[in-house]
Amino acid sequence: MTLATQPTRKHVAGYPVDAVSNGQAIRTIIDRALEGKPGAFVTLTNANNVVQSQSRPVVREAAERAFLSLPDGYPVAWALRRRGYGRTQKLGGPDLLRMVAAEGRDAGLRHFFYGWTTRLSVAAAERLEEQVPGTRVVGATSPPFARAGGFPDPPDASEPVPPGTPLAPRWVELGGPVTKVDWHLEQVAAAIREARPHVLWVGLGSPIQEEWMSMVAGQLDVPVMIGVGRAFNYQSGMQRRCPPFMTQNGLEWLYTFLSEPRRLWRRYLIGLPRFAVLLASRGVKPAA
Repeated sequence: MTLATQPTRKHVAGYPVDAVSNGQAIRTIIDRALEGKPGAFVTLTNANNVVQSQSRPVVREAAERAFLSLPDGYPVAWALRRRGYGRTQKLGGPDLLRMVAAEGRDAGLRHFFYGWTTRLSVAAAERLEEQVPGTRVVGATSPPFARAGGFPDPPDASEPVPPGTPLAPRWVELGGPVTKVDWHLEQVAAAIREARPHVLWVGLGSPIQEEWMSMVAGQLDVPVMIGVGRAFNYQSGMQRRCPPFMTQNGLEWLYTFLSEPRRLWRRYLIGLPRFAVLLASRGVKPAA
């Protein structure tokens, strides 16, 4: 199958982002997944990623290596539209998940879920199968860190856990940098070889998932990995998603902030103004 026309890559405040419509993004991902060659990964880019990259260049480097870096935030999409890329659209993880599943059904697209716990991954996968009938989910698993920290998460998600146990802890401690800890990749690789998915959905949150995908690209036998972070929480029902009217009016950031103000106040009250300063000083430029 011939790949869809590759989107135009720009640098927004020095950070790589593809100027792309939602339809073009979905077609490009599905075409690449069905092509079969492993190693591509997709990142979702918002203002926070741009700000993070100032102190963590590895975040920007991961996006540079990505097959697609999609606008996941109105400030980023707005910056591209204002510079003449009028078809650019914001595409968040929950919407991307369902759109790829729906558009890939007739082609037999196979999906695998990789989130912080196996129970969370399974719950997100099952909900997707309910919402998009005909979706083929072929596996779900998780890294070892939540279990190592004592959180009840048996590798077989059907095993019982204490009543009232959430699907995942509020915080998972890795015990070191992404590239230095043991992710038990041999187990993940074996599960993927057996299941043969086209798409590996990665729900580890930003910037961990970007660093992880960049690190393992080429090591796992899967055509496309897509980092969707918080989408696993929404998809599984563990967290409530922003009401559509707020999303449509560019207020999703406010809803997210109000849901966890103690954890997210710095990201939004300091990060968004900083993004505006970076955009004003560095603008939107062609990728090198």
